[in-house]
Amino acid sequence: MAQHEGTGRHLRAVPDQPTDDDIPLGVTWQADPDERNPREKRGVPASEPLPPLQGRVVDTAEHNGALSPARISAAEITDKLKAQLEAGHTYALLAWTRRWDVAMGYVMDPALREQMLDEAEDELDAKRASAAKAARRAISPEDQVKAKRRADRLQRREVSELEVDARVLRARTARLVGKVAIPAAVIVGPVLLAATGAWVGLLVWPAAWGWLAVQGRAHARAELGAVPVATELEAKARQLAAVAPGAPVGTPAPAGQRGVRVVGADSVEAQILALLDQWGDLAPERGLADAAIGTVTAGRTGIEAVVNTSGKLTPAGLAKRVDAVRALLEVPTDIRIEIRDGARGDQALLKVRTRHLDIDTTWNPGRVGLGVNTDTGQPVDVSDDDRMLVCGASGSGKSWALRPLMARTVLSGRDHLVYIDGKGEEGRLWQGKGRVATSTEDIADLVEELCQEMDGRAEAMTGSVWTGPRIMAVIDEGRYVLANASKKTIKGLIDISSLGRSRGVVLRWCTQYPVTSGTAPGVHQQIAPNVDQMFSLRVKSETHARVALDDDADYGPQHIGLDQKGHGYLGEYGPTLIQTWTMPDKAVKALPDREPWEHTGDVDDDVVEQAPAGAEAPGVLDAAMDLMGASGGVRAEDVAEHMGVDVVDVYKVMQDLGVRASRYTPEPGQKQERGYPREALEEASGRYSR
Repeated sequence: MAQHEGTGRHLRAVPDQPTDDDIPLGVTWQADPDERNPREKRGVPASEPLPPLQGRVVDTAEHNGALSPARISAAEITDKLKAQLEAGHTYALLAWTRRWDVAMGYVMDPALREQMLDEAEDELDAKRASAAKAARRAISPEDQVKAKRRADRLQRREVSELEVDARVLRARTARLVGKVAIPAAVIVGPVLLAATGAWVGLLVWPAAWGWLAVQGRAHARAELGAVPVATELEAKARQLAAVAPGAPVGTPAPAGQRGVRVVGADSVEAQILALLDQWGDLAPERGLADAAIGTVTAGRTGIEAVVNTSGKLTPAGLAKRVDAVRALLEVPTDIRIEIRDGARGDQALLKVRTRHLDIDTTWNPGRVGLGVNTDTGQPVDVSDDDRMLVCGASGSGKSWALRPLMARTVLSGRDHLVYIDGKGEEGRLWQGKGRVATSTEDIADLVEELCQEMDGRAEAMTGSVWTGPRIMAVIDEGRYVLANASKKTIKGLIDISSLGRSRGVVLRWCTQYPVTSGTAPGVHQQIAPNVDQMFSLRVKSETHARVALDDDADYGPQHIGLDQKGHGYLGEYGPTLIQTWTMPDKAVKALPDREPWEHTGDVDDDVVEQAPAGAEAPGVLDAAMDLMGASGGVRAEDVAEHMGVDVVDVYKVMQDLGVRASRYTPEPGQKQERGYPREALEEASGRYSR
């Protein structure tokens, strides 16, 4: 046995295989517990080696608390298995919590009440339309009286709060039953199967647990870096998910995957920014591997990021996958996302509208146009010559949307307002400001007069376009008007939509049900194609959005929030929300009274008021002509910047000159811009000596 200087014991190497020395294998050596400080007890000097200690050989079958290699391996396996089960349990709890939160959010959705109110009003409108038809088709006097009484009774009826509450309760109950049915079946089903002897059914429980664990880990991995952590469960799950596969449980998360907070950003913005930082890792899971994030900035209206596309993905293709982008960045549904073309052909600009400008949208006579651009704060105008389709669900602010343009017509002192209101509520407010028709008979008479006026103007026109006083014909609510109108009246409305613009009769059609087919459409299929401008507030569905905005349905008016009353998208303007001017009832009543228009057989003169001989053009018009050069038009913003004035002043002066803002093409082949076309500027300039 070899001796080692300075050691307290004499040791001898023991081979792994049996030898001729009769050394027992598979056993452990245990020292005498009484042997402590052997040199002192035995009186052996430090310079001499210690004699062998007394001990005993212990058989492996005897349990003495010592850890053999086999026991160490078993303990490690047990610890790992326990850690994995604990991690799986944490993930499963996280997944279940998320599913339950989503289910309860769906059941208690605050928008449900609005949906039930819309359904109740739609049913009531359908009953009114049916009763009105029955009244027209009744033959005998008794049937006519009965049908008319029913129609009048339905006309006076309003949807009660109690009815809406009952509908909401029924809908929420159905939603709750639908959401708890599967979990209940998973819990109770195996018990019932086991009672019949099918014990294999009990495997459903571990299978469900495993499925939840996988889902929970996916949630935790996707939320790495999200700030803030709402619960202790989320924090634990994210910590576990941040550990690299195969690393020991408890290993801290990599520094790059920890929560990141940006100075000045709220919790939602910080979470979105953190996920943008992890885009490269998360994008393949959402099918966005060909999109890479470039420069990210935070501005007055939210977060903007440059997205570089590659492979078969284009900016247009990325725009169609906006739902995948929203899911990847976990953007709340009430926050708007826009994806536009970037500076290059392979670049897109991603905008997440987490912030809103603080803009005073109260209407006054100095306000210009329809409303204000919520990104820039600049006014958005619609030419008085443009036919419009205005769509919006109940409660979206549809009736208020056209009030500023109607008020402009009343204040002009030259143009006329006629208002056809199928329901009558809004029409009563405009009595005395223009010609108002609410009953079926009055509507039929007014439409016939408008058609006669168009025929008279066609004969009196000296050019291809009427330049005398306009008539703004507003139709609200279109679905009710069509349901109760005769074929002759409907044909008249179609003629106004197709022929009226060039003859100075401009149609503005409003509906809360943008559908062109079926038995009760909101807008006639021969009227919708004739409009020049489409403005959509919040609508119910993507189907309604396609009618409301046509090719620009991807703006997503169905995603406008319930709290965003008066917000909408203008077709061809771009996916930027427009807030209409807020014009309350008292402002409408304060407008000056006007003599209601009526067709007398004579038409107004088709003349344009000329400037006095030798008069000079206003500075704004001169500046616009100079800036325009050889272009097809000029933007109001460019004129305002050139003159050092507010763009609102430019709009007001141009409006007084009779120059209306519309779209023009700067150069052949270029994208259209909004401003003042060359033809309109030259026509106005021709009235002055330059």
